[in-house]
Amino acid sequence: MKAVVLAAGKGKRMKSSLEKVFHKVLGFAMVERIFKSLRDAEVDEVIGVFSPRGKELVSSLRYKPDIVVVQDTPLGTGDALKRAYDYLDSVVIVLPGDMPLITADEIRRVLEKGKNYDAMVVAMELDEPGYYGRIVLDDKGNLKSIVEYTDATDEEKKIKLVNTGVYVFKGESLKKYLDKLTPANAQGEYYLTDVFPMMIADGYSVGVFITDDAKQYIGVNNRYMLSVAEDIARKRYLKKLMMDGVTIRMPETVYIEETVVIDNDVEILPYTVLKGNTVIKTGSIIGPSTYIEDSTIEENCHIQYSHLTEAYVGPDSVVGPFGRLRPGAHLERKVKIGNFVEVKKSTLGEGTKASHLSYIGDATVGKNVNIGAGTITCNYDGFSKNPTFIEDDVFIGSDSILVAPVRIGKGAYTAAGSVITKDIPPGALGIGRSRQVNKEGWVSKYVARKKQEGGMHGGSSK
Repeated sequence: MKAVVLAAGKGKRMKSSLEKVFHKVLGFAMVERIFKSLRDAEVDEVIGVFSPRGKELVSSLRYKPDIVVVQDTPLGTGDALKRAYDYLDSVVIVLPGDMPLITADEIRRVLEKGKNYDAMVVAMELDEPGYYGRIVLDDKGNLKSIVEYTDATDEEKKIKLVNTGVYVFKGESLKKYLDKLTPANAQGEYYLTDVFPMMIADGYSVGVFITDDAKQYIGVNNRYMLSVAEDIARKRYLKKLMMDGVTIRMPETVYIEETVVIDNDVEILPYTVLKGNTVIKTGSIIGPSTYIEDSTIEENCHIQYSHLTEAYVGPDSVVGPFGRLRPGAHLERKVKIGNFVEVKKSTLGEGTKASHLSYIGDATVGKNVNIGAGTITCNYDGFSKNPTFIEDDVFIGSDSILVAPVRIGKGAYTAAGSVITKDIPPGALGIGRSRQVNKEGWVSKYVARKKQEGGMHGGSSK
């Protein structure tokens, strides 16, 4: 069995420079989701029909077709299928590339039914059929024709049984009629649906499969329908995660892309967003109000009110509230990143703590280091990024400024309020601040002078 996915449409109603089928639903491009479902349904060969520009984007997909063919000019579904003419040599399922919710199980059901006919149309009943093509049946309930909305009469537009755009053909039967298609319609296009009346007239068996799950056949033609499809996919995936042992509090507030992998016994709290190639290991609590993308969170971590991108968080670590881990942040076991701490392209060793108000960039930090409030690694000199090395068991006093490149030796201390510009040997105390000077009586003299100058009135300052 083979599949042809028609994905060459530009999708003008999306009002986007991006090809329609490459807009994402829950982390996957729409057409990519179809390719994944076809793989899961064990279809033998998948052919994708793309525009020239779309062909260039196929390499960005994780799930790809076996064969890519190009429809240079968008002349309709019939013309698009002609591009795959040489591959139509078995039972073929044809799907539109903007139907991101169809599942592998549904594809199997359709193929199982479709192989009994020379051709089969998948239909659905809608209370509000909108712009879908109408399925016209004869007096005996057999397929008579499929009428595109733009060509339908007022009476035909009242029909609630509509075309999903999914078909099954015996390839050799189909080939006989593709060359007979003409653009005799309001759009001036070659409609694939025009082959059905011809096949019926010649005595071929043509079936209609009416699905009991119309949601799977939602087509996306604009940004609103994109949001509708994504909401259905989101709820579907959240349900799967919960059935697999993930606790999700207030799931209506949670967004998790299908690319994210979550172990059982993870708890996701409200207003959390998980995206990309993120992995969350068992025992971790994520949220509330946390954003994580392309990151790995090991066992028994707690991350709250924080923003992580391309980061690694080791087991038993804590991030937040209001922590930020930027690309290259790597936390070993039992690391604590507290409120308003930012880490970028740095490794923090086991047991290290940066509890509040610090920036750690381009640094290698050892084990059991205490980083006091207000610490800054000054890694950028205006021309290049410079490294900071902090060895094991170091105590960084509050409000320390570490001017890279610099190394703080094992077990060393920095005095609070220091600007450290030179290496500190192991076990030493680094002090980098001016000597304090107290000027006795200075305040009263200053106030008297300002009053004399008229700069102070009634004890208030201007």
